[in-house]
Amino acid sequence: MNNVEATVKGYLEEVASKKTNATSFECLATAAVLDAGQPLAAAGNVVGFAALLLCVLAASSSLQESFFLAAAALAHWVLALWLASRVRADAGLFRALAHSGNSGDDLDALLRSWKLANSKQRNFAQRRARSIAMLRWQAIFITAELGSLILAIAAIHTY
Repeated sequence: MNNVEATVKGYLEEVASKKTNATSFECLATAAVLDAGQPLAAAGNVVGFAALLLCVLAASSSLQESFFLAAAALAHWVLALWLASRVRADAGLFRALAHSGNSGDDLDALLRSWKLANSKQRNFAQRRARSIAMLRWQAIFITAELGSLILAIAAIHTY
């Protein structure tokens, strides 16, 4: 191998290393953003439980309204819990992806073998956008839980 070939090979290895490091950084940064879902989930659990409890207490005054409020609070809570579990799993997968150094093709193949993903290939930007969207939906459903709590409080005070 002559000097030119060695220089080119060294340059290509350096470029590949920087690309891997950039991808690793993006994966870790995405995981850090998704970690914001954990305190949201804890707050959502408190709000969901309080809303259900207040709906049960309000049942003595107006059964039909209380049943509707309890059903809404329970639905919001269940959806928020499901989204929280997805956001937390995605954060862990992004960490694993950062440490693996590959583009995610192996991850897609593994998830497909477990029947946890469809056959569609996704790039990093699509994977990140989907995970961030889940975090946003989690925040929306926790806000809806808070609305159920406010309605339950109002129902207790009106009767």
